[in-house]
Amino acid sequence: MRPIFDSHLDLAWNALSFNRDLTLSVEEIRAREEGLGDEPGRGRNTLTFVELRKAMTPVCVATVLARSGPRQQRKEVSKRSDLDFSSQTIAYAAAQGQLAYYRLMEKLGHVRMIRMARELKSHWDAWLKDQHKTPLGFILSMEGADPIVSVDQLREWWDAGLRAIGLAHYGVGQYAHGTATDGPLSEAGVKLLKEMEKLGMIYDVTHSSDISMAQCWMCLGEACWRRITIVEAWCRGIDSLRMSRSRS
Repeated sequence: MRPIFDSHLDLAWNALSFNRDLTLSVEEIRAREEGLGDEPGRGRNTLTFVELRKAMTPVCVATVLARSGPRQQRKEVSKRSDLDFSSQTIAYAAAQGQLAYYRLMEKLGHVRMIRMARELKSHWDAWLKDQHKTPLGFILSMEGADPIVSVDQLREWWDAGLRAIGLAHYGVGQYAHGTATDGPLSEAGVKLLKEMEKLGMIYDVTHSSDISMAQCWMCLGEACWRRITIVEAWCRGIDSLRMSRSRS
């Protein structure tokens, strides 16, 4: 079986917010969740560290995610799996908790954080030599930048191993417009983007609205993100094709 690279997994959120021990098999977690009705996905999980090994996935992009956008709607019930927090400071703490999970899993030998290109190559080579003794590799990404309380805090996240950021998730974030909305980057978003460029961080456009993504191109230039944005444009092209076919 050929090894594969998974470009997006919410591993820590799955573990902390759904109380899932990712060192177990999918079957064991499903058995533990039998009869639970707090979440629609109970007993339907599809992924653990065990399954990643079975699927020959030496490396993945693993996320931290927490939202604290300016247009939050009041909720009648607060659930453990909620991603929305009433302030950026709380979103920061939630994301730091997810980061702490990855760090502990690394200390226990289950995963290995990859920070540099040379580390990616050496990890991949080690996996091909002995996948049973080599930890699962992951590159840390932030899905929605709300946990970054200020632009000055970006360096702290970089030093912690963060290598990619999506400025927004669902809805309107502190730095950009995300899925199901459209609008520009905020003033802070433009500043954050430029600081990301200085550090060499990747801007993940997955949830960025059209206008926010276009503004990113104007700020940084097309060449900086060609490999990312081509994939995004390709996906949107497929969606447009499906829409046109459904109308015909």
